[in-house]
Formats: sequence, C-alpha cells, structure tokens
Amino acid sequence: MKRTCLSLLSSLVLCLPLVAQAQLTTVISDYPQYGTQLNPAQLADLRRVAQAAAGALLVGSTLSVIVYGHADFDRNPGVDVVKVSRDRAAQAKADLQRLVREEVARVLLPPDRADSVQYSEIAMGTSRPVVPESAPMDQRVANRRVEFAWTVVPPAPQPATSVYQRCVNVLASASPPGPVRRMTCACNKFLQQSFVADTYYDFRASRYLIPGSAGWPSLSPLEWQAAISGFVKHLKGDINSVANGSDADFQRGLLLTDDNVGRNINDFYSQQNAGAATGLFDQAIIADIQSRMASPNHFLSCYAGYSRANHDR
Repeated sequence: MKRTCLSLLSSLVLCLPLVAQAQLTTVISDYPQYGTQLNPAQLADLRRVAQAAAGALLVGSTLSVIVYGHADFDRNPGVDVVKVSRDRAAQAKADLQRLVREEVARVLLPPDRADSVQYSEIAMGTSRPVVPESAPMDQRVANRRVEFAWTVVPPAPQPATSVYQRCVNVLASASPPGPVRRMTCACNKFLQQSFVADTYYDFRASRYLIPGSAGWPSLSPLEWQAAISGFVKHLKGDINSVANGSDADFQRGLLLTDDNVGRNINDFYSQQNAGAATGLFDQAIIADIQSRMASPNHFLSCYAGYSRANHDR
C-alpha cells in the first residue's frame, strides 16, 4: 500500500474520513468456470474482511453489505450464467456471515452484534464483465468473481457541552494531580473549541486488526476502513460513555479513561524505545502521536511529555 491518502486516519501521514459514512468494495475473483466455492486462499482473504468488520462493530459502527455475483461468458446454451452468479453470491454471503460471527466472538462482542450486519445478494450474470467476451479464456477468469459492496456508518458523535463542564467540575475535588490535570485540560479544550480533535490509538487493537506492521500493511479499502474504526478511539465518546451515574462514578470513570489513554501512549513509545517500531506503519503512528501532542487543536497536547513513571504527578 502506498502512502497516498485512502482517507483512513486524520493526520498528515494517514487520513481518516470525516464523512458520515463510507461506501467501499472488496472483490474476490479467479473462480473456476462454474465454481461457487471459495478456495482456502480466498477464504483467508475473506476472513481478513470479517476481522475488519468485527473491528467496526466493536466501536459501534453500523454495517451493511450487498454481495454481487458475476459469471463469465459461456457459449454452451445449457449453462445458466445467472444461476451460476446467484449461487456464487449466495455461497460467498454464507461464508462471510459465518466468518463475521467467528470474528465477533473473538473480540468478545455479544452474538447479536454479528446479526446486526445487513446482508443482501444480487445475481449479475454476465451483465458487468471486467474482460470482454472476445478476450482469451485465461483473461476472462477475472469475470468470475463476487463483489462485496459495503456501507460503513460510524456511531453518531455525542457533543454534549454540559458533559465537559461537568467533567471539569467533578475533577476539581479529585486526585492524583497528573490525571486530574490532563483530563481537566482535555475537557476545557472541548468546552472552548468545538473543533479540537479527540482521536487516539489503541495499541493492542492495532496489533489485532492491522497485521503486517513490519512494512506498510497491504489491506483493501474496506479492511482499512473497518480496521481503523477499531483501533482509532475518540476521547469525547469515552467521556460520554462514563458520564452516567453519580458524580463519584463519573469522576472514577474519567480517571480510568486517562489511565487508558496513557497506557496506549506508553505502549507505542515503549515499543519504539525497545527498537521494535521498525515498520513503516508503526513509525507513522508514533510520528502522528508526536504531531498531535504538539498541536493545541488536539487533546493529546494535554499529554505532551507523558511518562508512565510520572503518571500520577
């Protein structure tokens, strides 16, 4: 994958889309002429898509997918190419549903999250070929394919200004000083400037959802979109998620949120200090964290110079 912008992360190095939803397509091709079953390599590719989908579900995104089945031209009048494409789509959809259920279970989500994905299938026959009928048979194999057209809708933001004021208020009586100072700084930023960015990275999720950090990971646009949704966290959402209940509960939740942000920063930097962050992707993430810490328009500026040893100070 090149470093051109796939609109995946909001930084100078990587780019996260600010649109309300993303529409993406994944293609699996090279079936036998009348084949409908996925081979092991194709199933492995589809599992990576399912892993990315589970990552999107993990952060509350809504997913729907249309599976388009395609067939190659055939001069045999006894062959129903529409049926071939329909069977191809049906089998691919069934395989995807099974893999999504497995991956949802792996990330410890309740089974009904897998059931929330909306699936449909359409048989295209030979109406949308990649290669014309006049092409040689070895080229026309590209026509034997399924396309997964995804719509990914991220969870709706919850910009509750009163929550951030309450955050400042409940932290006034809290301790220790380090977490109180950082979270108060972040909540004040959200109160004063609505455009302050709130994203940070989940170290463990990046290891699970984005394989290949020894180089620049090679993922499809859908895999990138869903994987990024899984390891890019939003502090505003975190704050809102702990705002229910008493002021004492809110205070404890805010301190735990600060601890989570700090642990993730520490994990990325510990890897760098150990000389393990040699991959292009890891280097980009660490550089992005540093640039966010230097920006007054990002909440991570409140964490500039963060040290796990001095977390409480």
